[in-house]
Amino acid sequence: MQGRKPPAEPPLFIYSDPYAKLPRNAFYDALHKHLDLEWVRAATAGLYADGTGRSSLDPVVFVKLMLVG
Repeated sequence: MQGRKPPAEPPLFIYSDPYAKLPRNAFYDALHKHLDLEWVRAATAGLYADGTGRSSLDPVVFVKLMLVG
């Protein structure tokens, strides 16, 4: 079953954003701005069985990880 990235859950005990003080990386901001990978989900839909097994890692997230690696 093709998975989707779950929405972010609210923090349990962290009262401030731990990433707010970290500097932004221009490379990842530009990558997110210029590279639309939503087509990956549609292109890989036929490779997953419906309703059987656990849902997979979101294919868009997987391709992003492969690009960074």
